[in-house]
Amino acid sequence: MLRIPEVVCGILFRARAIIDLKMHPVVKEKTDADDILSSSWCGLDWTPFIPFNYDQSHSSGPGLYRVRVSGKSELAYIGQTGRNLKERVMELIRNTLADKMPFNDPHTAAPRLWSYMQETGMQFEVSTASYTSTKQQRMCMESYLIWFYRKQKGESPLCNFGRLHPNYLPSRNRSTGIRGKRVNQPFTDSNLSLSASALELVSEPPNADWMGVNWSKPAPLQREFLKPVPDSPGVYRLLETKFPIYYGEASKLKLRLKSHSGKWNPLTHFSYASFDEYKTKHLRLEVENDLIAGHFSFCAESPAHQFKPLNQSK
Repeated sequence: MLRIPEVVCGILFRARAIIDLKMHPVVKEKTDADDILSSSWCGLDWTPFIPFNYDQSHSSGPGLYRVRVSGKSELAYIGQTGRNLKERVMELIRNTLADKMPFNDPHTAAPRLWSYMQETGMQFEVSTASYTSTKQQRMCMESYLIWFYRKQKGESPLCNFGRLHPNYLPSRNRSTGIRGKRVNQPFTDSNLSLSASALELVSEPPNADWMGVNWSKPAPLQREFLKPVPDSPGVYRLLETKFPIYYGEASKLKLRLKSHSGKWNPLTHFSYASFDEYKTKHLRLEVENDLIAGHFSFCAESPAHQFKPLNQSK
């Protein structure tokens, strides 16, 4: 297989990024649209915020939505859908306003928003923006919005990454019949209410210091090269021709990378970074989110194999 020199790869991905940026612009950090409540936040055309208990008027196509804590400059959730925005939002509202804690499906955010409504009396408002690009681009844009918010606020939206009020246990899927409930004593794990520090756009995707993370030297994604990998929590990236194509997180890096070996192109390499302090999953999900968003911001496109099956062509 013909291998492209790294310097040529750099020229190619930068040229491709310029072309794609014109087609699907990604707003950089310092813009006039940096207000999280603005109708032009991050260059999208957002509808006005509508309280949950009001009649809703939203697009019937795919797009993104943001849930605001009423009366505050604070977002409780950022999400996306590839089907009908209005239906997805109404589904979220209906379940959030239910008498009992809703199940984890059809909308994972509903029981989490519900827990804050019950415990604190919080009220919510929703705003939507159409986004008709590919599924990969749309999901990357969701990651980008969350990352942008994290950099501004120093924390994630209240209910993203599976977080809920610490006085509650979450519901499971409807098929189990198990609803969440309030506990007598709040959880003592302070990590449940913390956010990992937002990553900054540092260096370039192939580099060892990409996004300010201390990446290991890339090695072939084969079992014999996984021996030095620790069984610690952290994040990893998969690379082809020295360029990242996928980012992930794991509670046990070696185990997760073993599960990937043999499923990818024989020339695929891996690189990882341990985060012993991030034993709680939502903290690692935040770091994974920022890596995907940073890649999207830098390259103006999704990592090649993010958010799609392995056997799907690029």
